[in-house]
Amino acid sequence: MKSKIILALLIMLLAGSGMANAEEGQIAEGMKIGWIDLDQVFRGYHKTEKVLSDLEKSVETKEDEIKKVAQKIETLEQEKFLLSESGRREKEEEINEQKIALIKLQRESEIDLNQKVMTEKGKLLDEILEIVAKKAEAEGYTFIFRKALMVYADPDLELTEDILEELNKEGVEESAVE
Repeated sequence: MKSKIILALLIMLLAGSGMANAEEGQIAEGMKIGWIDLDQVFRGYHKTEKVLSDLEKSVETKEDEIKKVAQKIETLEQEKFLLSESGRREKEEEINEQKIALIKLQRESEIDLNQKVMTEKGKLLDEILEIVAKKAEAEGYTFIFRKALMVYADPDLELTEDILEELNKEGVEESAVE
């Protein structure tokens, strides 16, 4: 919400300051504007698939650990019926400890996964924004906006495919080196 307000104020400021010099729909002379669909860039970036694959492996590893603890609890539950009253109480204590350990493992796994997702997504975003900045500099863009923040985006100003091409070109070069 805050970024939408800032974007609207920026556009009003640009429109207000440049309208005196504006000719036929230009906001200001020499101003070049473009936009990207960041979600599409994430989905199309070759590194995203690798990151998702690595995260999936982490999830599978944690799920295996959780399953082992759950199976241990089941085994202990079955064993307690074969024991005397005092043996059952001891087994119940062990079962409760294992249940607590299971809950703790589930929470820690979720936190760990969320941190990994945020870290990896941040790294990808940094790489994407670096390419966007290079393109803006090289081609003289004044602004490159994110589609999600706009009410309307002229398709002629879209740079999504150009950004994806540049990002994935670097991936092809990296593959060739390896």
